[in-house]
Amino acid sequence: IADGLLTAQSLATRSAGQAAAPAFIGTPDRISFISAAPGANGAQALTRLTVAATGGQLTLLRGNGAGDSPAVLVDDLTRASFRYRDASGAWQSAWSPVRADALPRAAELTLQQDGGPEILMRFVIAPGWPEPEPVPS
Repeated sequence: IADGLLTAQSLATRSAGQAAAPAFIGTPDRISFISAAPGANGAQALTRLTVAATGGQLTLLRGNGAGDSPAVLVDDLTRASFRYRDASGAWQSAWSPVRADALPRAAELTLQQDGGPEILMRFVIAPGWPEPEPVPS
């Protein structure tokens, strides 16, 4: 997750005949973004990464998911939630920018497995890219 977010790209995507999809989509239980992280063969390529908390698991899906099953990153979750830091430094529970190419400054993931302690992870997103815009209130 960290490598993917560090190489997040401010590129909106478009599928044939569909509206533009934002470069970065974030909800409390799901994060989806364009990344230049190395793929399975080690070469860098732009791809959409989607990390989702569902059914007691944290999963990772590369690409559009056509015919692919997501990889399970963590099992036995009792809690998983994402938050997103905007340009003003405030943490938001969702990222829905006005510009399709806007990125948050950071993402936060809180996890807890059955009987385990709560784990908080914060990830820097694409340093050096244009300033992300704040999420409208």
